[in-house]
Amino acid sequence: MGPSTRATRKAQRSLSDETPDVSNMSPPSLSRSEEASKNAGPTATRPASTRPRNPTQKQAEIEQQKVADLMKEVERLRKDKARLKRKLATDSVGDREEDDEDEYESEEEQEFRVAEQLHKSAFESRGVFQADPKRPKRKLRRKDEPQSRQQLSESPSQLSLSQLANVEPEEPSAPSPPPSPSINPTHPRYHTRPPVQVDLAIPKPNTSGTIRSEATPHARQSPAQTVHSEQSKSLATSSRPPFKDDKVPKGKPKASDYEAHASRMIVRACRFYSVLICTEDPFPDDEKQVLWADKAWLSVCQEVQVFYRMTDHIEQIIIERDSHARGSLRDLVRPWIESTYGMLTDGTEHSRITNIATYTRLLDLHSDEPHPVFHYQDTFTPSGFALHPIIHKVIQKSWFSDATGLGIRYSTYFSPIRNVTLALLFTAIEFCLDQWETGIFNSRLQFTEKLYRPKYNKHLRAIEEWREIDEEITLASMQEFHDRARRASGAAPLIAPVVNGLSASSRDRLRLELERQRRERQATPSDVQ
Repeated sequence: MGPSTRATRKAQRSLSDETPDVSNMSPPSLSRSEEASKNAGPTATRPASTRPRNPTQKQAEIEQQKVADLMKEVERLRKDKARLKRKLATDSVGDREEDDEDEYESEEEQEFRVAEQLHKSAFESRGVFQADPKRPKRKLRRKDEPQSRQQLSESPSQLSLSQLANVEPEEPSAPSPPPSPSINPTHPRYHTRPPVQVDLAIPKPNTSGTIRSEATPHARQSPAQTVHSEQSKSLATSSRPPFKDDKVPKGKPKASDYEAHASRMIVRACRFYSVLICTEDPFPDDEKQVLWADKAWLSVCQEVQVFYRMTDHIEQIIIERDSHARGSLRDLVRPWIESTYGMLTDGTEHSRITNIATYTRLLDLHSDEPHPVFHYQDTFTPSGFALHPIIHKVIQKSWFSDATGLGIRYSTYFSPIRNVTLALLFTAIEFCLDQWETGIFNSRLQFTEKLYRPKYNKHLRAIEEWREIDEEITLASMQEFHDRARRASGAAPLIAPVVNGLSASSRDRLRLELERQRRERQATPSDVQ
């Protein structure tokens, strides 16, 4: 046996020693879960976990978006439901009033449908009944025909002559008006109120007359009273101003909500109302606001001879002009403060101190009883009450800017300039100066009634005391304010110049000429026939 054979056998013996005896080995131990899974078979499933599942951030965002979309859909459906309810309420009350003159609100077909809805018993059919052909026809009695006439016409042979003589004819009663659709007073479209019957002095450039007549029903009326009664009757039976495109507007009331001609009437009424604010009372109470709004609206109706009812919608538009009238005067004065009183705007500390000193001097704040001097002609002395150049400038630019300004159109309220107008002008100037109180322009200060009505009353009292010192001279000054502004506007003089005849030089010249003619006649002998 060679060495290679011995090596091979040795390797086989070592391999047999390393190989384990599989028959004597036991299977490996399994865990409880693996053993349960093995015993349960292939169809067994894992038990559900009782721990709450936390969604991921993305899943939470998706759920929130779904909820938000559902809420938006619910809100949209709620709005659609409310809109349909309003539309149903509008359709149920009809688009017309009892007055047939209102041609802007609806058509005949709509009125018929409204009447059919409100009076169903008059339109619903109750079936068809055949009349008895053997029964004689009866003559129907009209509703306004008395019963005695009906009996007489049916069977005159049944009444004796004495009964016929005793029958007294009855006066037919007035026919009752046909039923008309009712109007829902809660709907904003029908918010109207009767015109205020008050006797007010209203400037009417083109018409004349009063608002109400004091004549008794049985008294003979003059022509002026007749015209006045007709105007009152027209105003009482007038209709509402027509809305644009016959649609009830939404949101804040404005003149553009109405047809073109009605919108122009509202704008005119607003201008007249602003004149009352600037000449009667810049801060009127609620009662006075309503009274003035009626006055302005009636003035415009009489001017154009078109009478519409004053509605709450129009009243709100007109009344809101009070703050606009004050604000427009404030905005006109504000740009002139810097150049007029020398306010510095370079932003330096020196400029700020200088502006404070100027403000203190103009309002006389160092005095125990401050008396503003900003309206004096000379603010340092002071002298020339209400003669500062800014006074003339504001009057001319605000109400006499051209020949069609409010001061020209309503000259009765501005000739002469009134104490209220001058006091409002002083108050607007003081507000614009108050914006420089800290030396730097303050744009947040508001021209409110609470802050500046006391200052207005103070200025008004000062003007009244100034007028009481010399009524004649001060009246001439107030008239000069008007005349000067009117001349600057280019309008014709309010009063035409009075012709006094010949001048003195012309009279002397004509006297000498007539004496010369007399001497010539005396020197020439007349022809004797």
